[in-house]
Amino acid sequence: MRNLTNIKELDEKIPLYYLYNSKFVVRYSRELGINADGTINMKTKIIPHIHVEDPTPHEDFNKDQCIQAVIKN
Repeated sequence: MRNLTNIKELDEKIPLYYLYNSKFVVRYSRELGINADGTINMKTKIIPHIHVEDPTPHEDFNKDQCIQAVIKN
């Protein structure tokens, strides 16, 4: 069995944690995070604070509804 503490290239791609007392290796997605209420954001998703009718990006930021909504708030 390979020593996981010496495999740095794997740790950069996939987060691995070795629990020394139990000898378990835990792996999870880098995008996995925990919200303030304890739920996992990958499951509940991010709820936007600002809603716009047309979220399509526009070259002219004066006509981009997303940018204008952020400026107003």
